[in-house]
Amino acid sequence: MNRPVTAEQVIPRLAVDDDLHGAEADEGEPPTQHPLGEQPRAPMKRSDRHDPLLPRPPERTITASMQVRPARPKDLPAVSRLAAELVRLHHRLDPPRFMLVEPIEEGYQWFLSREIKRKGALILVAEDEGTIIGYAYATLEPRNWNDLLDACGKLNDVYVDPAARRKGAGRALVKETLAQLRARGAPRVVLLTAWKNPDAHAFFESLGYRRTMLEMTTEL
Repeated sequence: MNRPVTAEQVIPRLAVDDDLHGAEADEGEPPTQHPLGEQPRAPMKRSDRHDPLLPRPPERTITASMQVRPARPKDLPAVSRLAAELVRLHHRLDPPRFMLVEPIEEGYQWFLSREIKRKGALILVAEDEGTIIGYAYATLEPRNWNDLLDACGKLNDVYVDPAARRKGAGRALVKETLAQLRARGAPRVVLLTAWKNPDAHAFFESLGYRRTMLEMTTEL
């Protein structure tokens, strides 16, 4: 039988776009350790650009049955299953860089069950007809001298079930995350996204994000 992993073994990763065909300091309890993913992509390929002679794809619209709301404890098993898929996606992109420690679902649920109670953390879900189809996880971060980064919000995870994409869930999750972090006093929100996920880069740029840093890795 596999033993549940600890929070230190869980590696939430930012952030895979949900709607693209194919995205995360409390005054009291210190934040649980949460290592993050990678960063910007290679230049967009010509095939990725819109051809002005062709009609643009229809705008994504939020369905009447879908809502974005704060996560509840009973949502965490479904959220953890989505989070585990996000971890596995990153591991497939670059196995040496993105660790994978199973069972991911149990470890993530342990981690999120603590974060959901913390004032400096935010977990949102997208729900459609009673089913959790996506989630976002963000935190308030203190000043970080190593990164030359002042206190800010951080979007750590955003993911939508592939079967539920193209409904606007990811866009709605990110927009609500930004609104809530702004209401909590964050002057800006940063995120990390895997280099080999150009769809996610384009998605975040369409929501106003700009490229600011690039993580690089070498094996020893």
